[in-house]
Amino acid sequence: MTRRTLGIFRPDLTTHAEMIAAIRHRLNDTIDLAASLSDTDVCKIAIEKMYRNAYPDAPVIRANRKMYIPLMQ
Repeated sequence: MTRRTLGIFRPDLTTHAEMIAAIRHRLNDTIDLAASLSDTDVCKIAIEKMYRNAYPDAPVIRANRKMYIPLMQ
């Protein structure tokens, strides 16, 4: 089920919340980032990667949002 609030697409991922949280936890533990990833960031990154795999020649469309740069050790 999805909700549309003022034209914004909001998928209901309640049934996948545990999997998303586990991925977020693993990414935050594995990668040194300036800020921790959120569940929304994890979903957006996954969608962008799947889109890039399905349409390698098409540009990845994404709204301006915070970027994550790995820290040098």
